[in-house]
Amino acid sequence: MKRKPKSLTKQIAGNHYKNLGIEPIEYILANKLSYCCGNAVKYITRDKDDRINDLKKAIHYLEMEIELVHNKKR
Repeated sequence: MKRKPKSLTKQIAGNHYKNLGIEPIEYILANKLSYCCGNAVKYITRDKDDRINDLKKAIHYLEMEIELVHNKKR
């Protein structure tokens, strides 16, 4: 199995990604996601108490992806 880069072995301020099977950044980079889609993935996978706000943030990033990247109005 491939070793993780050193920068992925630590997390600053919290552990809301450490207990996942794969960290969002690994998924985002492996799949070459855009900034907005990557942030949506990040907020969807966060393990925090305020789940509703994180889901609203994910939706907001997806709305920005649609409007700003794909030039479609909501």
